[in-house]
Amino acid sequence: MTSTNPLYFTAKDADGREAYSELGIDGQLGTGQVPVGDKTRGNVAFDIKPGTSIVVITSPLLDEVARITVTP
Repeated sequence: MTSTNPLYFTAKDADGREAYSELGIDGQLGTGQVPVGDKTRGNVAFDIKPGTSIVVITSPLLDEVARITVTP
């Protein structure tokens, strides 16, 4: 089982400035438990300058579990 929460996402722009997820957006990723084999879907948005950014996903204990480079 794993947990999902938009607060587990942060992003950094090309200059290294950190942006936290914006809350209250349409279709926002929900919070809660996701059992093994199940899926969840939702939006996570950032107020970040245009360009390449790095999105970091953390666990509930704030350990980094994934790092994704996003290039427009």
